[in-house]
Amino acid sequence: MQIVELAVQGVKSFSPKFKAVLKSGYWVLQPPPPELGNARSKTLDLIKALLYPLADGSDASLAASPEQKAKAALGLKTSDGTLYYLLKEMGGPAALHRCPVGASKIEKISEDPSEISKILKSQFQLPSSQIFEQLMVLEAAQLPSLRRNTHLNPEPPEKVPVQRKVEGDLLVPTTEISPLFRDYRFWLGMVFGSVFLIGGMMLTRFRWLALFDIPSFAWSAFLGLKYIEATKRKNFSDRSRARREQRKSLMDLKIPQESTALRSEDSGAGPKDRLAEFKLFFKSAAEYWSVDLASAVSQLWQEGTTFYRELTGQTLSFSPPFGFDGLGNLTGEIPSLEKSRLIYLALRLAAAERIVSEVSLPFWVEGMLLPEDPQAESVLASRLKALGTRTQVLHCTVDSMYAAMADGIATV
Repeated sequence: MQIVELAVQGVKSFSPKFKAVLKSGYWVLQPPPPELGNARSKTLDLIKALLYPLADGSDASLAASPEQKAKAALGLKTSDGTLYYLLKEMGGPAALHRCPVGASKIEKISEDPSEISKILKSQFQLPSSQIFEQLMVLEAAQLPSLRRNTHLNPEPPEKVPVQRKVEGDLLVPTTEISPLFRDYRFWLGMVFGSVFLIGGMMLTRFRWLALFDIPSFAWSAFLGLKYIEATKRKNFSDRSRARREQRKSLMDLKIPQESTALRSEDSGAGPKDRLAEFKLFFKSAAEYWSVDLASAVSQLWQEGTTFYRELTGQTLSFSPPFGFDGLGNLTGEIPSLEKSRLIYLALRLAAAERIVSEVSLPFWVEGMLLPEDPQAESVLASRLKALGTRTQVLHCTVDSMYAAMADGIATV
């Protein structure tokens, strides 16, 4: 399945009217300016509302204004070139249209949400909504964290200060650079150079004076080069500072707490909550491949060690530290928070690689995943770029690093 077109009108976090023609590869979807400070756009919510339409009207919350109708359309292409178009009014009806290869007309094939879901599942091998979200969608809210389960532990968690590896100000404070034409030294060099050059040409007996124009003009050129270099340094420093502040703001944003049934099974803070993240992922993987939990853990762990080594430069033990008891509860050693997040990312990449080798499904990514680790984030961007050669990867982010690697960019 390849998404070939996305059109939106009146939906939150999108432009009032938006239409993008998408191709294969790694694509970056950039939210409009009002969304730059938000931790999460509504792109994934909209895509799930289109791929998994419901008749209960719960997607009405995606409308930018209750007085205005919100509509969206999603164009999908099968491996044989057949086009399907999903049309959905937020909080209202949905319709699925089809355009066979070589046909000039589009035919409506269903308006029933349950029938649309069955058609998409048969034509595109689309998994269930939960499996799709756990295996083909990657966002910061899914990463293991120090969240406490407030359902079983009503007392507020102790606030743990975030320790950042910031040794002083890594960027030298920049000052305004005076324009070159205001530098009197530049003009002195130009004036003296011109005087020596013209004087040497006019005075036949003193033509040797013209040679003094060389150091004069060279001095002005030297000042010009210094001005250009200072301007480049300032621009680079400003961009780096803005990017660092964006990363800090993303780190400080509170990740919204998910209310899933599997999370409510675990109580306590820290390690047990991190186990819940892995448990939900492994259960979804086992269900997708129709294997037992132990097999899912073993297979994905072996493949995930390669991605972990790429992200960190370190190696993991060959045997996974996780296991399941007879009741289906995940047990084992719990790595530190930072290591848990990197292991989880490596396992998610391994699962995505395996899935796209079997079936063509787009892989969705939301925002920055490792803002506290720029080096690992850069490696992750390279892996997403490589994954884009095997399937369509759609990444909703404002980070310039990802945009520089993208095969295409669409401003939503």
